Amino acid sequence: MQEKEIKEIYTHLADELSICTFENRLLFSLTEDLKYILNIISSTFNLRSELNSVYGKYHNIVVYGAGCVGQLIALSYDIKNIMVFCDRNENKQKRMFYGHKVISFEELGGDTYNDCTIIISVLKDELIMEITEDLLKLGFSRNKILIFKEELLRLSSEIASADIIRPLYFVPDIISPLSKEEIFVDAGCLECSTSVEFAKWCNYKYKKIIAFEPNPESYLICAEKSKNISNMTVYPYGLWNEETEVSFDIVPFAIASSRIVNDNPAIKDNLVKIKTVKLDDILNGEEVTFIKMDIEGAELNALKGAEQTILKYRPRLAISVYHKPEDIWEIPTYILSLHKDYKLYLRHYTLSSSETVLYAI
Repeated sequence: MQEKEIKEIYTHLADELSICTFENRLLFSLTEDLKYILNIISSTFNLRSELNSVYGKYHNIVVYGAGCVGQLIALSYDIKNIMVFCDRNENKQKRMFYGHKVISFEELGGDTYNDCTIIISVLKDELIMEITEDLLKLGFSRNKILIFKEELLRLSSEIASADIIRPLYFVPDIISPLSKEEIFVDAGCLECSTSVEFAKWCNYKYKKIIAFEPNPESYLICAEKSKNISNMTVYPYGLWNEETEVSFDIVPFAIASSRIVNDNPAIKDNLVKIKTVKLDDILNGEEVTFIKMDIEGAELNALKGAEQTILKYRPRLAISVYHKPEDIWEIPTYILSLHKDYKLYLRHYTLSSSETVLYAI
């Protein structure tokens, strides 16, 4: 990362929210300090004050569940009140979770935590009931056991009713459909949801949708659903900067997080080989007007594989920039190296560190 590159990105950011998001995302990448993600969340959702108003009276908190909901609590709540996380997954106990130690359920039964308040951070009702019963058996009183699901549902409802969350990729104050018919590239198609939203966004007046989904299971779903979407082609390839074969980690129970990886014996049970292609080769000189990429860390290489297309046609871009720490500066730097006149916008879409999208317009 060069100072010159950061300054150039900064001068192309088109509004104050983009500047705030870039500054804090950059500082988070450099320091891993969660306060910078909290700044982004606060700027977009203003949730920290909401959670602290509910849980501010509790101290010495143990969060039960080091998963996606636990991540939300770690990022949105006043971190100093959280002592540890607890999870039965032994792999999670071997590493820190957003700056906190993860203990086992057996450790929770010790004297260290017998006066703590427990926040159960899972969503399935049967698991909530099971965990509650286990905690009661350990000796925790019921008034020391808090269930986060109800609070999460309330906050989510308030956000939705306030229309705070904007449509992902198709943000009205950033991007509008072209008067001519759109040609859309959906990289990371998953289950066609973005392609469906694209079709609605442009009132079904588009020429073509070209989608890519390398996960074999998701590809079958996409291939079937695409039959009901006009002029859509789905390829079972990953996008990369060359045509090759790579290892692909299929993440169980989190298909959207499956990704291209280096061969790793620790995850060999989940690895399959997939073919990667350059977008330039697939398009073979054809025009595109809008490229979206959410491909779990392969975005920069995929953009390099689309270099000639971007140079020739200057499509609008919506690119995820949260999978790798360096994405926040490497991806916009590369895009600006192709066209200096792109205006850059950044938007953040979740109550966690995920889903930060860079728009080049």
